[in-house]
Amino acid sequence: MDRSKSTPMERLVGMETGPRLREFYAIRLKIGLTVFKDLLVGVQPWILSCGRFYMD
Repeated sequence: MDRSKSTPMERLVGMETGPRLREFYAIRLKIGLTVFKDLLVGVQPWILSCGRFYMD
């Protein structure tokens, strides 16, 4: 796509959507990682207690 032919409005919209999309995905990724970490922290004691139960 040739930037020089686009209208000022299209350029503005293009400049606006790029960073916003990156920000959106960064937030989604951060939420996903936080949930994943919380799940790991929540499941870990349960796995350890199951391990102890089978060891005895």
